[in-house]
Amino acid sequence: MHINVTDGGPAAVSGGWVASCSAEEHGRGEGIVAALAAHNGSAAAAASGDRWALVETAA
Repeated sequence: MHINVTDGGPAAVSGGWVASCSAEEHGRGEGIVAALAAHNGSAAAAASGDRWALVETAA
């Protein structure tokens, strides 16, 4: 299964949600995807960011 997510890319400044939680409460997404996906990667553009993952599934 191929999963692709596109969003506005990294924020120019950290939002209030980052200041309201500890470091353990955010920033874990890449590690989770790397552990579960057979392959994964990212690409950045001027106004967006893409993250993709290839997850193997049972036939």
